[in-house]
Amino acid sequence: MICYRDTTFCASKGVEHTCGREFTEEDAKQAEKWWGGKDYPVAYSYFCKPNLYDFKEFVKKNHDIAITPIQEKMFEALMEKKTIFLPKASGKTLFNKLAKEYLDGWKTETGKS
Repeated sequence: MICYRDTTFCASKGVEHTCGREFTEEDAKQAEKWWGGKDYPVAYSYFCKPNLYDFKEFVKKNHDIAITPIQEKMFEALMEKKTIFLPKASGKTLFNKLAKEYLDGWKTETGKS
């Protein structure tokens, strides 16, 4: 398959890209110029770790609900492999289900574990 710059760019959103593969606005302009239109082919994959922004977008898109501030802290702790103590009404069961679904999908899509 032919794609812009023969490069795979990072699909992670809302993160500080440490992978060096972010598709920037300048890349979009150059790709349009190269291809001759806005329907230019670009290859994407996930190179940055799972992140809160992508998790929130996943939940909103797939379940039409918003993540609570407590659940945001739970996700961040999960990513940093930290233990946190939660109030009883934290939505822990729902969070665990959503986080597992998101991370399983991320692992499947990226081939990472």
